Amino acid sequence: MWGDTMKKIAKTLALVTIGVAIGRAGKGKINHFITKYREGENLKAEAWIQVDALGKSFCFSKKSIDIS
Repeated sequence: MWGDTMKKIAKTLALVTIGVAIGRAGKGKINHFITKYREGENLKAEAWIQVDALGKSFCFSKKSIDIS
């Protein structure tokens, strides 16, 4: 279980590092978004990393969990 979690954390950190590099190059921007919403009876949370570069937006590491 922890092995998979560590792999996901490493992947997310790698994506953030890429986004920071793009942002520092002056050609893009990186944002981390979190939102909560209700889907039927369930309360959910969703998070993602968005990198804006070269006139386009790229979403990475999108996660959705049930928090109800």
